[in-house]
Amino acid sequence: MPIYYLNVDSVRRSAGRNVITAAAYCSRSRLRDERHGRTVDFSSINDLVHSEILLPAGSPERWADREALWNEVEKIETRANAQLALEIEAAIADGLTTEQGVTLAREFVKMQFVGFGRIVDLNIQKEVGADGQQRAYLYALLSMREICADAFGKKIDDWHGPKLLMQWRERWAQLSNKHLLAAGCPRFIRAGANAARERSLDALIEPLADHSAANFEIAWRNGERLLGEPELAFEALTATSSMFSRQEMVEFVKRNTVGNEQFDAALARIECSVELSTPSGGRKI
Repeated sequence: MPIYYLNVDSVRRSAGRNVITAAAYCSRSRLRDERHGRTVDFSSINDLVHSEILLPAGSPERWADREALWNEVEKIETRANAQLALEIEAAIADGLTTEQGVTLAREFVKMQFVGFGRIVDLNIQKEVGADGQQRAYLYALLSMREICADAFGKKIDDWHGPKLLMQWRERWAQLSNKHLLAAGCPRFIRAGANAARERSLDALIEPLADHSAANFEIAWRNGERLLGEPELAFEALTATSSMFSRQEMVEFVKRNTVGNEQFDAALARIECSVELSTPSGGRKI
């Protein structure tokens, strides 16, 4: 079955991040950071297969230039804890050529984001995944303010919450399946609960520090399974003992999710589980 993976996060100053660095990394380019008076250069990494900026109708043409766009974002966001951009990461299904993957990515971001007024810095890289196979990955940065005439307007803050994120992930799965079918690939991907029902959680690779990229992908997939089947957490936690503390549960969910949004959603699903609140289950929180 083709791999399914899509994660949503934000580039936040409170996390010590900078949108110029994020944009240069995603696009494997060299950009001047005007705010800090430095140049960020990732152009020596040669895994980029596609890069473009998609502008909503009415956007100033100057934002088609990546350096101009994100420096303007850095300038307008004055708060020390500002969220500078949304960040989308997704695995493009095996079976699609590079050109077909680009078409899929464009259709997804245009439908879900550009059509609703967000600028999308779209990039596709080919990397080795957690399973050791090379595949294409979508990396996109999205603007977070309305476009008003020739400038940015008020902040768009409608992306929080598991319901919307699951809608985006489900749409990615649907479009991926459409393009797989058009490419003559008989295997399809599933999102959410449907994916969770097929297998238990995957084990993280030890030692964690030496396999951070692979474990990121594994943890995200585990988080999606926990959203679909929260009882998988209890099966794992009670594999060696019938008793566990709430802190042990929180630490388990933290290890098997990626980002605050997925962690919060998965933890809420587990804590609301009927099995958790059943005394006869023999589990103690």
